[in-house]
Amino acid sequence: MKARTVILMPSVERNALGVEELLARQDLYCSKLEEFQGENFEKPLVILSGAEAPASNFKHIEICVVTKKSISILHFIFLARKVLHQRSIVVSSYIAGTPYQPFLAALLLKNLYFSAPIHTTVHGEISSLKNGGLSELLKLQFLKVFIRKADSVRFVSQKQLIDAEAILPIGQLRTFVAPVPILNTKQHERSKDLRTIAFVGRLQSERGINEWIEIAREFDQTDLIIVGDGPLMSQLKLELPNAIFLGSLKNSEVQEVWSKVGVFLSAAPFESYGLAMREALLHNVPVVSRRNAGSTELKDHYPGLVELFDNKEEAVKKITITLSRKNLQSEFLKFRSDFFHTQNKTLDALARTWSNEF
Repeated sequence: MKARTVILMPSVERNALGVEELLARQDLYCSKLEEFQGENFEKPLVILSGAEAPASNFKHIEICVVTKKSISILHFIFLARKVLHQRSIVVSSYIAGTPYQPFLAALLLKNLYFSAPIHTTVHGEISSLKNGGLSELLKLQFLKVFIRKADSVRFVSQKQLIDAEAILPIGQLRTFVAPVPILNTKQHERSKDLRTIAFVGRLQSERGINEWIEIAREFDQTDLIIVGDGPLMSQLKLELPNAIFLGSLKNSEVQEVWSKVGVFLSAAPFESYGLAMREALLHNVPVVSRRNAGSTELKDHYPGLVELFDNKEEAVKKITITLSRKNLQSEFLKFRSDFFHTQNKTLDALARTWSNEF
């Protein structure tokens, strides 16, 4: 039996993205893995909990839903070990999508079932953990103690990696940068003189929703488009009753929404990469964002497409200016070209790492 890569995805119901999109991303990663491994490729096994079995079929991964319920991480590890044992799976690599629950699961399975390299990913801005509550401080301490037990750590931006090197003991680890890929970038014809301001993402406090509301109040509510769902949905509807609420949409549906957006507004205080910002730019939508690691990096490279703010008054001014700008097509084309060149290059690096080719 060929050794198999095992991708651990506990509690996917807590993720801002839908399970279909999460799995589509894993399928893309594993398509690159197949290109790299050739005839030695064996479909990776994705073990997940907290979701229905996906309706879509994925070509490059096998999916095992151990339970549709929300369960503890220890229960997930028990069920994952049971699946691996029943199938007598030889593990070539454990893939932990974050350095928290999935990484903990990989560490324990490495000791309780089969010893294999662990490859994990840091998505968030590490510096934000120092300024958070008890939960964030515990996460930071966990990383300081255990991150060195990973065989590789992937970061989603170069600045995020540099910041992490100042906080975490990763000097001897295999580290690399591979941004989160964007799967669907079909462009729809855009209307002229758009005045709409959009939010796209999960409606939770980490996204700076309270500040977003304060800024949005300075504009006509009928020009506000809100895509997503989450615990702060009721607050948004109460504060902005005349805004357009589209709820949670499939990725393909979001692509159509971008064609109706004049500017994407992000008020997230911490952002290591800025996936939604990049998706907006791929659809020729300029960005106005609170100053953070992800938006600052974008501003440095594409100053005509991104505006930064530090307070409400500055945000309102930058949005008004951005909505009036014309002739940005050449800058959007440059961003699009750079994005796909980087995405293809970094996905190759990911495939090599997952194959334990250091």
